[in-house]
Amino acid sequence: LQSLNPSKNYEVIGEVEVSTKADVDFAIEKAKKSQIQWASLSINERCEHLQDFVDVCEKNLSKIAKLITLETARSNASALGNVQGGIDFFTKYIETAPAFFEPRITFENDKEIHRVFHEPYGVVAVISPWNYPFMNVAWQCGQALLAGNSIVYKNSEENPLFSKFLEELFKQSSIPDGVFNVLIGDGQVGKWMVEGDIDMISFTGSTTTGQYLTKIAAEKYIPIVTELGGSAPLVIFDDIEVNDDLIEHIWSRRFINAGQSCDAVKRLI
Repeated sequence: LQSLNPSKNYEVIGEVEVSTKADVDFAIEKAKKSQIQWASLSINERCEHLQDFVDVCEKNLSKIAKLITLETARSNASALGNVQGGIDFFTKYIETAPAFFEPRITFENDKEIHRVFHEPYGVVAVISPWNYPFMNVAWQCGQALLAGNSIVYKNSEENPLFSKFLEELFKQSSIPDGVFNVLIGDGQVGKWMVEGDIDMISFTGSTTTGQYLTKIAAEKYIPIVTELGGSAPLVIFDDIEVNDDLIEHIWSRRFINAGQSCDAVKRLI
């Protein structure tokens, strides 16, 4: 699979081997085995491992951003913001996870106690888009990992070099081998993933593909989380002063990342 630079007439900047059906099956099997060990750790231990991954990413922040710039043609400042934003989300998840996953008593009297526990689903198939590469790793994988799930992950075929480098970053961290598994390819690889022995689907992308994946999840009777094409209005009320700051905000909410955002403003009211 060739990686192309859109800002330089789509020149080839690298090549990555596409995952085969055997690769997908092996990754899912590996994730299944590793998930048991991962889920057996305490929430604090999982937080420590994920923090180690965040530390690795911070050390490589400029390298990650450079790959995003090359493969998506966004400015380097924007790419740096994407990576730092993802790190910030990971950090907040790690800070709040211990309290959130603590068993919660919902009812208690002298005869009985009702206690709620949080348990992982198992293996989550994560399919992410190219427009916010690193942030989507945090959004789609961060909380799932902290909850004790393992991941089989595929980014868009537009980001193969980013995906390979992400794989290296996880290997450099203390997160156990097999907990996060990277696959490379187009929709066919994604199809193999969701048709495999997985326990949940997380997808960010087009509405059409999201509908297709929802049918697969229904047939498997497993949960699915989708974040699809948005139709976001921006409403300005009569009591708001239309000044330069507001105009700047409106502009940025429509045209940030060249308008290639799921929640970019579609209409102004």
